[in-house]
Amino acid sequence: MFREKAAICLLQQALDVDDGIRVLLENNLPGAALALARPLFECYVRGVWLLNVATDNEVDKFLSGKYCPEFDISHFVKAIGDNPETGGAWIKATKDAHLRFYMI
Repeated sequence: MFREKAAICLLQQALDVDDGIRVLLENNLPGAALALARPLFECYVRGVWLLNVATDNEVDKFLSGKYCPEFDISHFVKAIGDNPETGGAWIKATKDAHLRFYMI
C-alpha cells in the first residue's frame, strides 16, 4: 500500500513539473523550462521503479528517507530495463541520450 501511494506521489509530482514546464514555455521562458526537464525525468523514473520494479526491502529503504548511494538514477534505469512494453526502452534511451555522464 505504501508502495502505491509513494509511486503515485512521485508520478503526480512529475505531472506537476510538466505543468510548470508548459506554463514557462507558453510565457516564452524556454531556459527556465529546460531546467525542469531533469527533475521531471527523475520523478517519473523513480515512480515507475517504485511501482513496478522495487522489492519490498528496497521500498522500505527508499521510503525511510535515508540516503542510499545505490538509489541514483542509473540504478533505477538499470532495474527498470529496456522493455518497450513497460516504457523502459524510452527511459533508457532518454537517459543514454541526455545523461551520458551517469555510468550504468
